Amino acid sequence: MDTTEDRKLNLKNLLNMSATFNSVDIVRLAVRHMFMGHIKSQPSVRNTFFKKHILPGATDRCRCVNYSNIILTREVEGFREFDFDKFAVLYVCQVICHLKKYFNFHEMIDEYLVEEELSCIYSSPIWLKLGLGFYSFLYKELVRDHTTGEYFKSYCSHGKLWAKKIAEKYQSELTVLRNFSFADTCPDVIQKNVNELLIKVHILDPTMVNTVYNLLHKVIPNITTEIYKTRYLGDVMDWSMIRQEVESAILKSSLPSNVSRLSLDKLEHFHGIQVCEFITNEAKEYGLWTGRHPKNLTTSELKDRCSIS
Repeated sequence: MDTTEDRKLNLKNLLNMSATFNSVDIVRLAVRHMFMGHIKSQPSVRNTFFKKHILPGATDRCRCVNYSNIILTREVEGFREFDFDKFAVLYVCQVICHLKKYFNFHEMIDEYLVEEELSCIYSSPIWLKLGLGFYSFLYKELVRDHTTGEYFKSYCSHGKLWAKKIAEKYQSELTVLRNFSFADTCPDVIQKNVNELLIKVHILDPTMVNTVYNLLHKVIPNITTEIYKTRYLGDVMDWSMIRQEVESAILKSSLPSNVSRLSLDKLEHFHGIQVCEFITNEAKEYGLWTGRHPKNLTTSELKDRCSIS
């Protein structure tokens, strides 16, 4: 008896599974969420900008972010090769460059070099590879058959067998498919469905992707293998997504340690001391510090520091 064929695990349920919910690809949303979580977790930026961010820990399907680096290094293609620390520094520096109205911190950073380095990352093969790796990993964890409750992950222990069954199904249906007219079906819908099928095969057994694609291509000649060219992480990361955290770090003021806020004298405040240290250490390591310093000194009087409610 084939142990993979039962009421819960069967080819029909496998093929009916979809990442789309209410017209939204929930896996793609989770990919961006998880990637951002790992950027905020990097030691080079976390203490200065993202102290409130929860570090990756135990598996949590709902949050889509709490997976240990050990699991991701083992299961996400491209995870080991991608320099998360460097990207985190570049990404934060990009935000600082956009916040030009705050104490000239932006003048400390070589904005041209930041944009050039980020552009190289976004156009690199590793950006595509990591995106597909995250997508494949989260597809297993998040996509499920709503009638049985079984996640796609359940099929992966016999991945090669299920990929073979998919190929055999389309091989046996070639004659029927050849006689079917796709003229009334939107090409984008056809391609979307093909993409999801090929993603499933890629996760189950990457060596079978071309086999299944070639079978489909015989009856639907206009389709392509888009899964390896799709930018699952997006084209670029929007700098405004972390604007609030970076802005808060810049505006944070510090008084000399030996001075009371109740002093009658005017007091000097330095803003963004940790940001300055970040630029002169972490950003400098990647050649991004221009050697300049911010104009981050302000003064305050007692009435500015105290209020009676």
